[in-house]
Amino acid sequence: MPAFQPVDSLLNAWTINARVNAYLIANTPDEAWRATYAKSDVAAALNESSQVLAAALRHALSTDGRIPGFKPDAAAFIACLFAHDAHRRGQICLLVRQPRHPISKSAGFGLWEWGTR
Repeated sequence: MPAFQPVDSLLNAWTINARVNAYLIANTPDEAWRATYAKSDVAAALNESSQVLAAALRHALSTDGRIPGFKPDAAAFIACLFAHDAHRRGQICLLVRQPRHPISKSAGFGLWEWGTR
């Protein structure tokens, strides 16, 4: 069995997190979106942001572990990003439920299926 590769594992977790975000957007009912926010535009912006962050994380994790302007290090930055994204996913689920357009139960459970995303 190959040795555990922490950098690869953290970057893979970031990629899964991005796919979970995309999954939530894809499974948010069209009726829940306001005219000023197109679902496809949000998905594209999230994808672009995820790719830029992945490149920054890959660089930091393969060099000195620092993220400019953030302390203590890249691992803590990833944890902060995960917490931020999870909070935003919760806000999206709450906001779409208020006008009576909740995501489906299967989509809600799907947000936790990181092994298949």
